[in-house]
Parts: sequence; C-alpha cells; structure tokens
Amino acid sequence: MPRSPSVTLAEITRALKAAQAAGLTVFSYVTTKNGVRVITVEEKAESVHANPWDRFLSDGKAE
Repeated sequence: MPRSPSVTLAEITRALKAAQAAGLTVFSYVTTKNGVRVITVEEKAESVHANPWDRFLSDGKAE
C-alpha cells in the first residue's frame, strides 16, 4: 500500500501566513490528506485561553 502524501512545512507556513495576511487570528491548524485546515477565532475570543480565576486574582479579592 503506497504512503499517503504528507503535508510539508512550507505548505503549513503558507496557509498560516495567508490566514494572518487576511486579518484572521489563527488559533490552530490541522493537517489532512488534502492539505492544511486553519482554525481561526474572533479577536474577542482571546478570553478562551484565560484562566477563569484571573479576574479574582488580578483584583486582589481571592480568598
């Protein structure tokens, strides 16, 4: 059985740079048999990475 073609680093780089050039915020990427799928998020979605306790700790109200 022949090996499936792999995605090259150049193809990944090209896809990520194209998404960024389009003004999108790249969250992640997935390689598939057909190429690279870039997963993006809205700018306001940065809080997804934040720890929910940060709002308490930054205010100094943590117990």
